[in-house]
Amino acid sequence: MDAKKIFLSGYKNATENFYIDKITEPTKALKPHIHNYFQIYFCKRGKLTHNLTNTSATLFRGDVFVLPPNTVHYIEKNVSDTVFYSISFTFDFIKEKELTDKFPCDFLSSLQKSSKVYPKLTLAPEDIVFAECILNKMADEFADKKIECETVIRDLLLSLVTLIARLHIDQTENVYTDIHTKKQLISYCISYIDIHFNEAITLNDISKRCAMSKTTFCTLFRNATGMSFKEYLNKKRIQKAISLMKNGEKITESARISGFGEFSTFYRNFVKYTDMSPEEYAKIHRMNID
Repeated sequence: MDAKKIFLSGYKNATENFYIDKITEPTKALKPHIHNYFQIYFCKRGKLTHNLTNTSATLFRGDVFVLPPNTVHYIEKNVSDTVFYSISFTFDFIKEKELTDKFPCDFLSSLQKSSKVYPKLTLAPEDIVFAECILNKMADEFADKKIECETVIRDLLLSLVTLIARLHIDQTENVYTDIHTKKQLISYCISYIDIHFNEAITLNDISKRCAMSKTTFCTLFRNATGMSFKEYLNKKRIQKAISLMKNGEKITESARISGFGEFSTFYRNFVKYTDMSPEEYAKIHRMNID
């Protein structure tokens, strides 16, 4: 199969590192080709087929694919009223965000190293609207070229890539293990909890943060810490509350600052981890009591 090499500079109005278009009549992508940049297609309406060298998939509304550089592919428009977004960008465009947005950047980096590319992923209904909002705003910013539009576009793109990365993990063979080992992922989550324990962290939040199912996360987390996520979180909060009490803070205020929304939850966990009530503990250690 002969494949034509396409460069980002070939698109009209493309910047050095980015291009977005809302397409109703595809032209360049109808024959096998490769390009030296990443590409994301999102099907807004209708039907199109995405072909790779050895596989293909038919995309409908809410379906998406993401391609690493130098992957031979082409599309076929199947119905006349098909509308889709095409986003093209280089890794350099997001490279400066690697430290603050490590997850989407690492995901893209892993795709470049992976030997398997998936021709289609399917967004959940609630995520389709979110993705369309991102794409519409990105297209508007690209067209208007307002001040700092590149910064806005980059942040929007990273949000979209994060959504796709999570989707990729849920619907494929967990390629995220190619980015970090499971041990590193759990270590990251533990560090995150150690810093943000006084915030409203949930199991759903933390498992999504490391792109794992709740079941997988809970198993790995218990193996690493000997505790469940909730037990670990509550223990960190109790330790903080005790530290606050030792520094003269009242019991109820210590409970609130350490992250307990309900005093009854604080009380129950305090007894669990100290074998005495907060008042008893305060008296023994000559602390302030409300």
